[in-house]
Order: sequence, then C-alpha cells, then structure tokens
Amino acid sequence: MKSFILLLIAILSFTGCDKKLKNYDMLSTSLSNKFKNHIQLKEEEVKGIYNLNTRLFKNVIINVDNENKSSEMYAIFELGSDYDSCIEEVEYFIEQYKRSWENSEQMKLVNNGIKEEIGDYIIYVVNENPNEIINEIKGFIK
Repeated sequence: MKSFILLLIAILSFTGCDKKLKNYDMLSTSLSNKFKNHIQLKEEEVKGIYNLNTRLFKNVIINVDNENKSSEMYAIFELGSDYDSCIEEVEYFIEQYKRSWENSEQMKLVNNGIKEEIGDYIIYVVNENPNEIINEIKGFIK
C-alpha cells in the first residue's frame, strides 16, 4: 500500500492534477470539418508572424487558414506561471490578429471572435459559430 501511494504521488507530480488538453490529435480531427484547409502554426511561425512570447506559456496551439484567405481560426493557450503576463500576451495576440485583417471583408467575422478562459487555458475562436467551437474544445480539456 505504501508503494502504491508513493507511485501515485510520483505520477501526480509529473502529470499534475490541473485541467489538461487531452489528445490534441483527436481535437484536431474533430474540428477539421469546421476548419477546412487549416494548419497548425509551428512555434517559430507564431513568434515570427505575431511576435508572441511563447516561453510564457506551457503550450500554444494556433490553427489558421493555410492560404490566408479566411480569418477563421482557433488558438488555445495553456497559461504558464506568470498569469498576468500570459493574459497580456494573449490580448496582444488578439490585437495583432485583428489588425492583420483590418480593411478586409473578413473583419466582421474577426470582430465577432470570442475569447474564453477555462481553468489554465484561454481559447480564442474566430468562426461563424465560435461558441460551438469553444464548447467542442472544452470537451477535450480535462
């Protein structure tokens, strides 16, 4: 019994007990019908395009249109230990994203984007049905 408790403590210290994004691949597959022709940006692209300090976060997932024709996208930010800096960085990202679509016919869609904080995550969605997408993403956060 003592070894079981020690094993459980060891597992929790490595995995944590806060909400985690489970199986991003399954989420990506689930959302692929709603976000056609989209790609997940690599960390270097996120830094270069949006000047985002990704080191503040435990994880950043940004999925955008591969041809930059549609403003529809989703971003999932897993917050790091410096909560205030993470919030500022997400706000900066959203501002940069909106600015990149200024004066385009996509601006109305971008202005209707929704940001929601769930536990250690901030989700930002630009889509015709952003609440539906956010609810789907929530199903993958445990």
